[in-house]
Amino acid sequence: MIHSAKFIEFPNFDSNNAVAPIFKKQFSLKELPQSATLSVCALGLGYVYLNGSPITSDLFTAPVSDYSKTLWYNVYEVKRFLKVGENELCVIVGNGFYGWDYAYADFKGTPKLLLALSLDQETIFTDESWLAGISDSPVIYNELRSGETYDCSRGENFRLFGTKDYLPVKLSENSPKGTLRECLCQPIREFERFAPVKTFINRDGNTVLDFGQNVSGYLDITLLGKAGDVITIRHGEHILEDGTLDHRGMNKHPFHRGHEFQTNKIILSGNADSPVFRFAYHGFRYAEIEGECEIIKINSVFVHQAVDKISTFYCSNELLNKISNCSDISVWSNMFYSLTDCPTREKLGWANDAVASAEQILMNFDSAPFFEKWLIDIFDSVTQDGNLPPIIPAWGWTTENYTGVLCTGIIFELPFAMYQSNGNKEYIRAAYPYMKRHLDWLLSNFTSDGLISIKLGDWGGGDDFASFTPVKFVDTALTIKYAKLITKVEEILGIINPLSQEIYHKIYNRFFSLFYDKKNEKCTVDTQTAVSMMICIKNDGISEGLIRQLTELVFKKDNHLDCGMVGLQYLIPALDMIGRNDLVYKIITATGYPSYSLWMEDGATTLYEAWNMKQSANHHMNSSAVSWFMKKLVGISQKIDTVGYKTLVISPYFPDELNFCEGNLRGTATAKWERNGKDIRYVLTHTKDVNIEIIVPDGYLVNSSINDGKYELIFTKK
Repeated sequence: MIHSAKFIEFPNFDSNNAVAPIFKKQFSLKELPQSATLSVCALGLGYVYLNGSPITSDLFTAPVSDYSKTLWYNVYEVKRFLKVGENELCVIVGNGFYGWDYAYADFKGTPKLLLALSLDQETIFTDESWLAGISDSPVIYNELRSGETYDCSRGENFRLFGTKDYLPVKLSENSPKGTLRECLCQPIREFERFAPVKTFINRDGNTVLDFGQNVSGYLDITLLGKAGDVITIRHGEHILEDGTLDHRGMNKHPFHRGHEFQTNKIILSGNADSPVFRFAYHGFRYAEIEGECEIIKINSVFVHQAVDKISTFYCSNELLNKISNCSDISVWSNMFYSLTDCPTREKLGWANDAVASAEQILMNFDSAPFFEKWLIDIFDSVTQDGNLPPIIPAWGWTTENYTGVLCTGIIFELPFAMYQSNGNKEYIRAAYPYMKRHLDWLLSNFTSDGLISIKLGDWGGGDDFASFTPVKFVDTALTIKYAKLITKVEEILGIINPLSQEIYHKIYNRFFSLFYDKKNEKCTVDTQTAVSMMICIKNDGISEGLIRQLTELVFKKDNHLDCGMVGLQYLIPALDMIGRNDLVYKIITATGYPSYSLWMEDGATTLYEAWNMKQSANHHMNSSAVSWFMKKLVGISQKIDTVGYKTLVISPYFPDELNFCEGNLRGTATAKWERNGKDIRYVLTHTKDVNIEIIVPDGYLVNSSINDGKYELIFTKK
């Protein structure tokens, strides 16, 4: 029914003051309806109240999209909020990304509302009969990327009946033309609350609170002070020795023009005030409060998409446990209807970050509904000529801005990973035309030397790892992978297209003729990234020369990684392929620079963007390593070329430094092992619909017993 509604907006709205307008509609009921279904699309973000009550605990809707392609709306059953007699619909609408004032964005829309309330045979639509006001709006400034200002003297009075000083709405003349789609993925909600673990006064005389955990969200605060006084709350991930916030350069970024970085303001009423923050969220562990007030209650609130964790990991190495936990929090912190890069500086759906993390997210989280929504946004982002932007939704970032095959590969990587995760062919069936279009675009950009070079390459996120490995090597290797993946998709879907195999072999042969030294059986680009990628894409076996080359490159860096985010995705599986999981363990548990350990020494409770710790402290892009925890330390992985976790391979690696490990893979199998002298007792249970294959690790003998789906394996060192 929402398709029959009309977008409405506040008349002559001044977008420069960034107040959140209120829309209201009063109606009368002689009797309660049998059902009452409300559909709503608020641009950028809206909250609906019926007779003063919020109709849902969902946050930050409407879900983000390219509004010219897709308009997501949400549907709710609201009968319980209705009453016989007079009723009132009330919606407060803020800017979100739709009203985002940013240099790259080619749009700037004022807040709009589209709504339909179906009551048996009658439907109430947004139309000219609605009224709008701003005089009672408590949100006098809102910007998703920077913060909001809440006037407690107005408080939540706008939810009460009444439309004094309200005006007839204006029908939107420039409403977006995207296709209306119901959003069926998990909503954004409030989750854990964290009380301060430390409170002190900094050098500027402001109160600083440490909540002990870096999260995405806002404060739940009650405070008391003089009426009219302004309290400023600044949010940050780090602090300096003097107690002031350390944004590590992110506050100088041009994405936050005209407003302080990660800052909310509260105008006090003189009573005990509890401001309601709706239109901005922040990435923070610390809050700095400026202004005279008594803090009656304060907690940080972790806000993210309601995506459940479905796999677990725990072991005797506390560093690995911390990495795993930090990865989980970083993933949740960036689930906001797209997989964002960080909750601080950008809040953007960087596709290269998602490519890096997709496998472990699908392994560890009930993320299919979340990704199904974002997959539509990805399809929407494919340009007419087959290219993709680096950010999805693009928000004005063109295909020329900071892109590369590491970004655009999302069109191949995500649908195929989703198919592998649950066996649903519809993901790859829907994606196949876009895959073909983008592969054609990549082929059209090959230069005369038979290679492709776009931009980012082996992006390092802080240090110039990208310069170590030529972009043309990285981009061409990725194109080979995707050309091969196209042939797999066609085989699965029963599509006969001999040209795809021909394209794959042509690129493959050209690449190896330029970058593989047949005489010495080595890669001519002597970097961890290059050799790892070559090992992973080589289709005729791994030479002894490549094995020696990669191990020597790791030894040369004293068992540290020496690569960017692309290299990390290939280094770990390449070392596994050549039987050197001992080196993977050493790299992941290394100390010094660069290492996860260094982040933990810095106090990390989430994963950082950069090994040099100079940027965001809540990125998921370096989380790909945690999939190895399940595959090799717990020892459970999905068999290659199978789907839906129905055939599992048990192939554990037992580091000498580890005494026990346990984990559960998506509820399908649970394993726990413990060291007892030379023996390791490994216990595995699994659901009845799962097939199990066991690979005995090199250097071990095994005795086994099986009883009703429970395996007890005793591994003994030879």
